Amino acid sequence: MAHAVDARRRGAGGSAPVWAAVAAAAGVGFVIAPSFVVGDPYGAGITGGRRLAVAATGAVDGFLGSHAATVSGPLADLTDYWSQYHWVKVVFAIAAVVALVALGRRLVATAAPTSTRAARVWWAVVGGALSLAVVAASLLAVANVQGALAPLSSALSLLPDESTRAAAGGVMSRGATDPAVATLISDFGRYHAVLAVSLGVVVAAFAAVAVVATRRVRRADRGGRRRPMVGASAVVFAVATLALGVVVAANIGTAVDPEPALRLFFTG
Repeated sequence: MAHAVDARRRGAGGSAPVWAAVAAAAGVGFVIAPSFVVGDPYGAGITGGRRLAVAATGAVDGFLGSHAATVSGPLADLTDYWSQYHWVKVVFAIAAVVALVALGRRLVATAAPTSTRAARVWWAVVGGALSLAVVAASLLAVANVQGALAPLSSALSLLPDESTRAAAGGVMSRGATDPAVATLISDFGRYHAVLAVSLGVVVAAFAAVAVVATRRVRRADRGGRRRPMVGASAVVFAVATLALGVVVAANIGTAVDPEPALRLFFTG
């Protein structure tokens, strides 16, 4: 029986380097793949982005000057591209989450007794670091879902500096009676609603993980590395749940009444 357990541990542990490699590849792909998959007409790659900022400034100014309710022309082209760009990032961010979770599960599955306090501290650090990486990758996925589903408001972040935003935001004085301003306000509400919903799902998942991890800590062998790894994960996901829950609540409020937040974005 002991030999069977050892064999299972070796088999599970043997895939840990593979999952680590997949997570690393997903991280690299997250950075460089969008420009290759959807093209790079605006110079949005890792080497720059200045042309993208210039294009965004002209497109937003043109739209606001059109007084039109429907996004068209250069801004429509930019937002279509920006949405596709973010969807590619979503795929790689989710791949990273899956790989990191699988890596953590493999390490826990191969838990072996630890003889020293230093070893237990080390495995707590490993568990905490992996959990933080999962949280970070999940947030990247959420942020890019937001950009993909509400690319108009996401494109506003491309405006290069505060003075440019303030100049564009001068039209906010026209209020929602102007069709272009009304479109911006509506999309800004959608932008924050998407974040509230998608992040809310992630927060619920984090809360569930924290609860399950806490229960497993209580049942884990005090002398094994499973206890410090899972314990550190429980702490990380519990803190993330509380902190991100506040962000969800704030975005719900902005989604309900987006105009003041949009004005603040433009005026700084």
